[in-house]
Amino acid sequence: MQRPAAGRRLCLSQRMTPAAHIIKNQLTRAGNSACLVTGAGRSLPFFCTLQQTWRKNKSNFTDRQTPIGRVDKDFYLYIGPFDRNILELPEDAVLETGDRSYYFIKREAVCMGGQLLYYTGVMKRLQEGSYEVDNGSGDAGTGEAAG
Repeated sequence: MQRPAAGRRLCLSQRMTPAAHIIKNQLTRAGNSACLVTGAGRSLPFFCTLQQTWRKNKSNFTDRQTPIGRVDKDFYLYIGPFDRNILELPEDAVLETGDRSYYFIKREAVCMGGQLLYYTGVMKRLQEGSYEVDNGSGDAGTGEAAG
């Protein structure tokens, strides 16, 4: 997926619509508390959902050791609120939920009728140690995993 330039908007309006408000409210009820961590710091907590996708590929039951630490082969589907723009995050951004850290593989905005509803993405979980996030862009960044 090719991401748009920083100045280009995917949706006509990025303000809260009734549908976006309903989705954000449901994330608050059913989601997990999370923070986004970048080189600039840590965001305020917000609610999102992470759904493990291992059920779709039954062969991915074990994790593996890589240069960035131990990584699950499993992918996670991220759904987050309209007011946490994941498209503008740097490539080395990490999502932390409790004692687990995840990095983005893909990111998208979900719009309906030109209105931004929520953000979605595909993530991988980091399990230990320090890491260098390299999600295929060729530009790796450095960070610290949650311990």
